[in-house]
Amino acid sequence: MSDIVDLLKEDQGDGERESIELNIEEFKKALSEVDSEMKLLPATAQVAAQKGTYLADCFNRMEEAEKNPEGPLRFRGEGRHRFHPFRYRHLGQFAPLGGEQTAAQLPGDWVSIGHSTQWLWYSVYASKQVSWRTRALVVSDWLRRFIFGRDSSRI
Repeated sequence: MSDIVDLLKEDQGDGERESIELNIEEFKKALSEVDSEMKLLPATAQVAAQKGTYLADCFNRMEEAEKNPEGPLRFRGEGRHRFHPFRYRHLGQFAPLGGEQTAAQLPGDWVSIGHSTQWLWYSVYASKQVSWRTRALVVSDWLRRFIFGRDSSRI
């Protein structure tokens, strides 16, 4: 990782030079270093939401550290503020099957398929909405669909 940073720093001062030459083997080595440091997590909203919450907590702690440089009692001995590494917690996943049925896989290897799982998905989806207004709009859209179907020309 430091190799890439060094290459970028070297290129900063030379405005006439348009590109930087890099040995292909050095580039492969730098990419393999970056790959080895990365953790493979699924590209889902669940991961993004957990990372966002983690970052917000880190930023809030950094602001608190600026206000109180001594830091919390448990960190004073080290002379710096530290953050625990990000830990992903898999909370489960849903897959729509069509025909008002859903499959769910939740922690503990609990698997469910059917209409009741669709209602579980409705409740989870509605609870994850940001505001009460959007919750009400989503639920009213579902009710309208149940009553009138997907064809909105009947309304």
